Amino acid sequence: MKRLERHSILEYPNVKKTSIIDEIAKLFEQQETQDEEEEMNMELDDGIDTIQDTNATLDKLTSDIESMKDMMQLICAKMNINSEVNADEGLLADEINS
Repeated sequence: MKRLERHSILEYPNVKKTSIIDEIAKLFEQQETQDEEEEMNMELDDGIDTIQDTNATLDKLTSDIESMKDMMQLICAKMNINSEVNADEGLLADEINS
């Protein structure tokens, strides 16, 4: 009975106080966090798309350069032009002769 008749309340300083307003604020904070996560995911998707487009462009440029290299080798062969580098082995002409 003595517990029920107390007129004072002890308040401990290290105990976290939560009120209804704090609980409502937590709900809104979680929704904002979810919105930020969705926005970051969309930004990541845009970044991935950009990287994929860049890789496709790079692959096309690489294949174009390879075809131009092959064409130049054929032109040099038709015109009997000796290059300093042997295309088959990548050795200098002086190294081949010695």
